[in-house]
Amino acid sequence: KRLFEIIRKAKRQKKHVVLLGFSLDRNAQLVFLMNCLRKKGIYIDVVVDSPLTMTELGIYQSTYSQDSKWFKDLGYDPFGTDDFKVIKSYRDHVESVLHGEAPRVIITASANGNGGRVIDYFENCLQRDDYIFVVCGWVGPDTPSRLILECDYGKKVDLPDRTYVKRCKTYWLHGFSSHGYYP
Repeated sequence: KRLFEIIRKAKRQKKHVVLLGFSLDRNAQLVFLMNCLRKKGIYIDVVVDSPLTMTELGIYQSTYSQDSKWFKDLGYDPFGTDDFKVIKSYRDHVESVLHGEAPRVIITASANGNGGRVIDYFENCLQRDDYIFVVCGWVGPDTPSRLILECDYGKKVDLPDRTYVKRCKTYWLHGFSSHGYYP
């Protein structure tokens, strides 16, 4: 519910929403939720910028059945990405980071922010007020994502490669994680 509220507000304000999940399972859940959002009549461009997520989704899609006890009542193709932009090449990723039009939701991996494509989003978007970063699940202490989450707007955040002035909004949605840290 909180994620949908963030996305609705971002859409009204014409902002980008970067969802930091994990390639395995959590991003499948995020794709599922973006499909649910569309079923509710809320349309926003969705970009999946995580090759490993797409590999995993292929497994979900190939085994999906409405009769399955695992996917009961999810409806038709809940893990589908036909209506989403899927980033496959690194060149397309760079183009998306630098030139995508808002409002849009970007699903990427490496929630801790230690590697992968999310680093390019940090480098190019942390200092922009038209971006919202949403960490979906638990992240470790002293990781780039945790440092960004704990930094106040307008303050400097020291990441391993560079210091940034945080101009984006950030949210931490704990409910996406199965870690036992949260009551």
